[in-house]
Amino acid sequence: MSHTLKPCPFCGSDPYMQGYNEDGTHPKFFVACGKCYCNVGEAYDSYGEPAYYFSDRQDAAEAWNRRVPDADLVAALEGAIELTELLDEFNKVGTDSWVWHQQAREALRRAKEEA
Repeated sequence: MSHTLKPCPFCGSDPYMQGYNEDGTHPKFFVACGKCYCNVGEAYDSYGEPAYYFSDRQDAAEAWNRRVPDADLVAALEGAIELTELLDEFNKVGTDSWVWHQQAREALRRAKEEA
């Protein structure tokens, strides 16, 4: 069975899956980014023992792939970035508040439509 992994949701790099099976009866799997090392399924308690992991490869892959944002979310975030840029401009040049308010409202409307 294929365990295709989507790119890292933070940096876009390729992830890898790591597995342990020290005693032969309790497999432990996690997925991590090869560049920024964010991961799912690898956490340790205060004694350095695995506190959380996945018991099979499919569960680990599905958990990782759920973390990747979809296109609608990305579009909404881009709208929020546009609104932030408008705020920056407002603070720099002292734009008339009514004009700025209309521009901000329009940017927010577009972001909602794209989401």
